Amino acid sequence: MISLCEVVCASTNDYAMAHRDLAHNAVIFARKQEGGKGREGRKFISHGGGAYFSIVRRDNLAFADAYRYMMAAAVACCEVVRSLGVECAIKWPNDLRVGRKKLGGILIETACSPKGICYGVIGIGLNVNNRLEGVDCPCCSLGEMLHGEIAVERLIVEIAEAFDRWVFADELADVYRRWLMTLGKEVLLASGRVGLAKDVGPDGRLAVDVDGATVWVSAGDVRLKEDVC
Repeated sequence: MISLCEVVCASTNDYAMAHRDLAHNAVIFARKQEGGKGREGRKFISHGGGAYFSIVRRDNLAFADAYRYMMAAAVACCEVVRSLGVECAIKWPNDLRVGRKKLGGILIETACSPKGICYGVIGIGLNVNNRLEGVDCPCCSLGEMLHGEIAVERLIVEIAEAFDRWVFADELADVYRRWLMTLGKEVLLASGRVGLAKDVGPDGRLAVDVDGATVWVSAGDVRLKEDVC
């Protein structure tokens, strides 16, 4: 059962990681964030009106299944946003796009035991009714595209419920692949090499063809070559 809790904090992920007594499927959300963050310490601009939330999981997940959190979060967001009539897609591994514009992002943080992941925090930020100022990439918001105000709390609950349905679904990787816009496009790897994104494995790694050889990318930045940021 989803338990929604509003907090005032700089970052919902930081709050959830600092409060390890939170229940399984607790959803922490904030009206705005001063310290919203993305991967590799990047700042995530979080003006009032967006959906900024973190889902707490206590699955005792094996290390080999860690990819499920990212995949399920991306698929859940796409499913709910698409149900509103917006063609949301995934830019590997954690960005949500509509066309070439960023709608949101996902950041997973975990605490581990020797046996696996004992505490997971799935952070999600979506542009909903918020203003799009101070960002350095082309962005979009649901309110802008649907020409009206969106009920943020309802949206959060629907995504959290969808995440819970998808996280252990057998078809998770197939649906993630279906909505992955990165495939078939030229990408720039963190190493500086350019290749063609060919596939995504069942463990979430991206297969990139670089000069005829397949490079499997599991972490680090992969930019679409066509991107301006």
